[in-house]
Amino acid sequence: MASGQTIPEACKTITESAMLIPARTTEVSVRLNLAPGYRMEGTTAFFQPSPKLFDLGLTINGNPLLELTARSTYLLVQNLTQADISIPRHTQLGTLIDYAFHDFELVVPVIGPLPSSLDLDGEGGTLFTCQSKAIALTPVLPLDDTSAFRLDADPDSNLLIYSIVTEDDIASPPACEVHSCEKTTDDSSKGDMPSPPDEDLYNVAEPYPGFHAQVIQLLSEADALVNDTERHQLRELFNKHSEIWSTDSLDCGVTGIHVVRIPTPPGATPTFVRQYKIPLAAYAAVQEIIDSLLAKRIIRECNSTYSAPVWPVLKPTGKWRLTIDYRQLNKLVPLSRWPMTQLDQELPKVANAKYFSTVDVANGFWTMTVDPRDQHKLAFSFSNKLFTFNRCPFGYANSPSEFNIFLHKAMPDAASRGTIIYVDDVLMRSETWSHHLNEMDHVLTQLGTAGAKLAIMKGQWCRTKVNYVGLLVGAEGILPQSNRIQAVRNIKTPTNLHEVRSFLGVCNYSRQFIENYADLSKPLTHLLQKDTPFVWDVTHNEAVASLKNLLCEAPCLVYPNKDK
Repeated sequence: MASGQTIPEACKTITESAMLIPARTTEVSVRLNLAPGYRMEGTTAFFQPSPKLFDLGLTINGNPLLELTARSTYLLVQNLTQADISIPRHTQLGTLIDYAFHDFELVVPVIGPLPSSLDLDGEGGTLFTCQSKAIALTPVLPLDDTSAFRLDADPDSNLLIYSIVTEDDIASPPACEVHSCEKTTDDSSKGDMPSPPDEDLYNVAEPYPGFHAQVIQLLSEADALVNDTERHQLRELFNKHSEIWSTDSLDCGVTGIHVVRIPTPPGATPTFVRQYKIPLAAYAAVQEIIDSLLAKRIIRECNSTYSAPVWPVLKPTGKWRLTIDYRQLNKLVPLSRWPMTQLDQELPKVANAKYFSTVDVANGFWTMTVDPRDQHKLAFSFSNKLFTFNRCPFGYANSPSEFNIFLHKAMPDAASRGTIIYVDDVLMRSETWSHHLNEMDHVLTQLGTAGAKLAIMKGQWCRTKVNYVGLLVGAEGILPQSNRIQAVRNIKTPTNLHEVRSFLGVCNYSRQFIENYADLSKPLTHLLQKDTPFVWDVTHNEAVASLKNLLCEAPCLVYPNKDK
């Protein structure tokens, strides 16, 4: 490394374009490209931030595991400062490290002295790789050639050394702890010093590559946990339920407790819509998705008198999502009247809770099978072939209700235990750690028994506040989610009726945070009345500005006091 040898598995990344990150925002997506001349064989990599990222005032959670597509990836950053942050074009924010490079460590603690033949840089005897300084070797404990020892690691990335034995000292001294090169504090609120870890826990096989790295990141985000014992127990819970975690973006479970029917009227004419023209750039991606769904038996080829067109949608990550336009079929099917949870009655019950967690069922609708008598109604066409779904698809009008029914069947005691189910979102909350740990174990056991699989990284585990159905929910009250505030801040002034409806739709969802909302929005709603000409004037500009400002400065709404 001192010779300047290039590391093929490490690639610099630069921002694709200039960006402005608003103050006090989280999870802002930044598109990164590999720097010119750099190549990476794999498509999954760890992101190591550069000093420049922190100099700008940005932060990230842990070392994210990112997916690389066509030399580009997306990184979620947060600006917790009081000022907007400007990122110039082609700024180097960090380095991608190929996930396959298992031996890679950003900071490598070395037991014993470094070889004197190496050219140390004088910074405390630490050896860095040339130029990038991507890897640091640092001596942390002087030992002679006769020493013997055992190494281990605890959940907080501390290096633990046990049973140091020399020829002159046969008895084993107490364990010596050496911290890795991370900033630590002597905050007693973090709990007791970690005890030696359970070796069996750390030797558990990963259910899929990258699982242990994801668990480490989730533990770092679990801000409700106050000591290493609680973090260790959460990690044990993840390992205990290793079979429930989804292994990839198309992985899903299958349940036998609920089957979906599509109740079209008897004698109704089958719906048929000719396939739309789709972007040529999406064709190969759609074919790949269909091949994957066929392989997983989520869809199958068919011959049907029904047919709906496909429409690929480009996601912010640069990948394509396959959607089916079932609007004509939905017109034939009566909407389900399954009663949904009344959030205004349920959310006040979370007051005084200290631990909040949510779970995300991977490809939830696909967990449910469609009755074979109705599968032909879901037919869609692509590349001169007809396919249909064996599982409940996205886009069918009653899919949310059917999935809500499935969740209530899978967790029939949820309400009595204080767990909230709203459509496809599950919220657990508790006042004590022991109760919350038991509740998480109970819910994971129920969902696993029902045949569901969960996306571990889409869940929120042991937080003081969680994002739930568009709200930031905590013990003190509710707030709009930060990404919704950012979306409102970035909305341009409407120029036609369609944009007015869109703007009001965003505002209506969060109207509970705006006092006198009806009066403030009246100039805009007046434009939507029949036979009203679209004439935009200063009153409309003022209404838009007022609504945006009030939403961006929305107060925390405390829960009602049930005793008053």
